[in-house]
Amino acid sequence: MITDSFDDKTEPIFTLQDFYGERKKILDTCIIIFSKEIYETILTTYICTKIAEINAPNGAVPIYKFSYSGKEMAFYLSAIGATGTSEYCIEANWLTGAEKFIMFGSAGSLDKEKTQGRFVIRLYCGRYGAGRCAVCL
Repeated sequence: MITDSFDDKTEPIFTLQDFYGERKKILDTCIIIFSKEIYETILTTYICTKIAEINAPNGAVPIYKFSYSGKEMAFYLSAIGATGTSEYCIEANWLTGAEKFIMFGSAGSLDKEKTQGRFVIRLYCGRYGAGRCAVCL
């Protein structure tokens, strides 16, 4: 199997340090945002400072920090999809030192009246992400 050929014994050919330098420790918490609307709301509601950039093939993705209830947190607008999301998370960890990540979002629903303005809690996930959800007030 391909998993049998994974080499975790030798040094990697290149690492994030080759691209970004030494690992930073700026803050502990980072919010991964998928909604451009939420992203822009945070940018316009709070005093935000750009602290890093994720260098992506289609352009740089800024990482900002802001303070909420006396706690500094980073945030960025994530790529969509598991591969991009996880890679940005790994790079954000390197660039900010964040160890706690907050990620949220929803794929939406066919009946907006049932879900709009409510928290949607996934009970289980089926094939291709289809699952049964319960709606909470």
